Amino acid sequence: AVFVVLILNSIDDIKTRTLCPAWYYVLFFIGLIRIYLSSYTLIFGTISAIAIFAMMASPIIITNKEDSIGGGDIKLMTCLAFCCGFECAAYTVLLGSVIALVYKVICKKSNNPIAFVPFLSIGYILYLGGNFNWH
Repeated sequence: AVFVVLILNSIDDIKTRTLCPAWYYVLFFIGLIRIYLSSYTLIFGTISAIAIFAMMASPIIITNKEDSIGGGDIKLMTCLAFCCGFECAAYTVLLGSVIALVYKVICKKSNNPIAFVPFLSIGYILYLGGNFNWH
């Protein structure tokens, strides 16, 4: 379900450079179901969401540049952190950012904005397929 939400958001981001807010609620609802069905706690989900929000919003706050990352990307990753946990969201952001950087360098799009959600989706897929349990 999370993958489908990311793919649909990727399509929206590529076409319109905006994200539909309804998908944030879907991820939040999936997170609530996860909390209900597992040992994943509401406190852990909330702390994860706050940590990812702070991590992604800090470049905008520090540099005062609004073109660095979109607010929709930040909201989407905050909901992903609530839904899937900090580790998943952090690796998704890390992997997606590296792939986006490589894309911008190879395609020489340094000054042009890009849709970031498709790269986050790729990062999420890589996280799911990879073994990132290094401790």
